[in-house]
Amino acid sequence: MKTSSRYSLVVEKNGKVIFKSKEQKLLPLVKCIKELDISGAKVFDKIVGVAAARLLAYAGVKEVHAGIASKKAAEIFKNNGIKINATEIVDHILSDTGNICKFEKLSMKFRSNEKFFKELVRMFEL
Repeated sequence: MKTSSRYSLVVEKNGKVIFKSKEQKLLPLVKCIKELDISGAKVFDKIVGVAAARLLAYAGVKEVHAGIASKKAAEIFKNNGIKINATEIVDHILSDTGNICKFEKLSMKFRSNEKFFKELVRMFEL
């Protein structure tokens, strides 16, 4: 399965789609990790930066397919034994204003992927 323009995030486990969302940014990924066991899953995401990479590593996925991934995200995947396939690798994920994404900055404040995930759950009030 490939990410179509209809979905920003698709999660496949054991050959079946178990989660898909049209929502943007990190909210659908945080919801997915909170609600489902996606360890060993294959994830299709349009844009993957450091924040998403840390969440996916925390969740224990095995493979990520992305339209765009940052260099640092690719490094996180490699260090965690996660296969990454990205159409384009960029230096940083930028916001609409051209600055580094606020979630990228926030992720750098946490040493632990679990603590970062818990902070996002709190922020999104999930």
